[in-house]
Amino acid sequence: MHKKLLTMNEAGFYLNGEPFDLQSGDFHYFRCLPGGWRHRLELMRAFGLNTLQTYVPWSLHEPEQGQFCFDGHLNLRAFLQLCQEVGLYVMLRPAPYICSECDWGGMPYWLMREDCCPRTTDTAFTAPYKVYFSRLMQEIAPMLSTRSGPIIAVSVENEYGSYGMDRDYIEWNAELYRSLGIDVPLYNTDGDNAFMLTHGGPEDLWSGINLPAVTERSVQCYHTYQRGYPIYVGEMWGGRAQQWGGRFARQTAETIAERYQTALSFDAHVNFYMFCGGTNFGFFGGANHCVFRADVPGAKERYIPFCTSYDVDAPVTEDGRPTEKYFALRRVLAAHRGMSVDDLPSVPDNRPVQTAGDICWEQSRCVLDPAVLDALTETCITSGNVRSMESLGQDYGFVLYTTHIRASDPDYTYSISIEGLHDRADIYADGVYLGTYYRDRVNTPVSFRIPAGKIRLDLLVENMGRICYGYKITDEHKGIIGCVRTNRCAGIVTNWENRALPCRYPQIEAALAAEPSAHIEPSPTAPHLFRGTFAAIPNVDTYLCFTGTNMSKGQVWINGFAVGRYWSIGPQETLYIPGDLLKEENRIEILELYSDGTAPAPMFCDAARLDGLSENAEIVLS
Repeated sequence: MHKKLLTMNEAGFYLNGEPFDLQSGDFHYFRCLPGGWRHRLELMRAFGLNTLQTYVPWSLHEPEQGQFCFDGHLNLRAFLQLCQEVGLYVMLRPAPYICSECDWGGMPYWLMREDCCPRTTDTAFTAPYKVYFSRLMQEIAPMLSTRSGPIIAVSVENEYGSYGMDRDYIEWNAELYRSLGIDVPLYNTDGDNAFMLTHGGPEDLWSGINLPAVTERSVQCYHTYQRGYPIYVGEMWGGRAQQWGGRFARQTAETIAERYQTALSFDAHVNFYMFCGGTNFGFFGGANHCVFRADVPGAKERYIPFCTSYDVDAPVTEDGRPTEKYFALRRVLAAHRGMSVDDLPSVPDNRPVQTAGDICWEQSRCVLDPAVLDALTETCITSGNVRSMESLGQDYGFVLYTTHIRASDPDYTYSISIEGLHDRADIYADGVYLGTYYRDRVNTPVSFRIPAGKIRLDLLVENMGRICYGYKITDEHKGIIGCVRTNRCAGIVTNWENRALPCRYPQIEAALAAEPSAHIEPSPTAPHLFRGTFAAIPNVDTYLCFTGTNMSKGQVWINGFAVGRYWSIGPQETLYIPGDLLKEENRIEILELYSDGTAPAPMFCDAARLDGLSENAEIVLS
């Protein structure tokens, strides 16, 4: 590609003065391993798209302050170069906040260590973002279309009208981008109503609208707010992200094709969100505060975490397969351009998939064993009251809170309450599992007696994902952010040991290598680590089905790579294992939270299972 400049007026888009029918789709490089990039990009070209839109997550590229990562599946420049090679322009969304159903909307957890108000002109937020964006420019600058790269536009923020009203912040962001050398058009996308558009950015900043379907009302609203620009649908939702315990709300190909045809009839330029599904690897999945997509009249808003799969019922599935929706929408776009689908590039064949070999389990360790626990612990701090995860310098995973409660009257029955639980606590007394508390739910009280002496109380608290949308993001510390109380005292339980268990892979290896403590009696139910091996065809995708026995909730690693969470409540029943991870002989590690020491029984299969919700989640989790 030669140097190109995107311009626009109310009639449409132009590249170097030539009309440009901008039709695009979201595909996120960080939700796919590099071996799968080209195939998905070629599917986009075969569909008829000429542009790709992608977010850039700050949290992944600067996981700790001053530590930057741009390799592996985070190699943004390599991805942009491949887009150009395939023939796709790029609309880049490197906003400090991306939402995208990911942990804290893509902002790094370490901002919480300061008294920082995110997405405002608060210098505790803008100063570190300026440092990060200056580093990010080393990847972006050579890829701008004005320097013969593929990036034709860069977004300033994302759905800001759904969060704040700080116009100075949006303008500060735009000035930062310009001062660091971004000379392509800047834009923003927001909801399709006057309030969101007004507060999403100044009128002279090109805005797109996010919505499920273009209507006369949405077009009128857009033109009332902004003149001189073509209609750009920054996000047309053809599906939605899966929630743990919630029904996967799919939409038919016919419905989405009709909506696309309607949008094109309004001369809209449409971006599909998402066009290619992906995966929330590791602990990247976020959460929302909303109502479950389950059939319960009068269900209340509450904390709801998102699944590992980010398939989102997109035209191209999580593992890169075109769906019926893909072909229906492709026909609509071809007809809009006065073409036959035969005039488009051929749709590439599906990538191969396999059912990998049986797992041979070799090792197991109980996480509550002191030697194993020491190996898993990154930081251990004693304190009067419980400490938050962020104050321990921890991003994801678990915190184990331990204290001792002395006996008073042997006839007392104690129960505990947790103020500020974020998000889920398994409760143990002297190593015996008593029950689980959930965030913002009416929990059945866990009770126990102390017949003599004292007991050890352990609370294993899991970060299930930080809220990624709306005002709730301002208070998303994890762990216990309040206190622990008992029914026998108006005060709080004190003198805590706070263990940070982020479950990074070197710690998983060390824990499995630890010598078990001989004097510790195994608990009938406790978190366990398991290691096994299995054979596979190198570089060929597979799926791990976790609906077998001895698998309730946990994490999976393949050859040291954190694949993601599983949870038997569904709807997701399989984890996508990209072929990039696989060799002839492979390792698998599983952290199962509710185990009697018996090895789990997952099986590999050759297809996704994402619709397995068997019970109503509002009943299961209430």
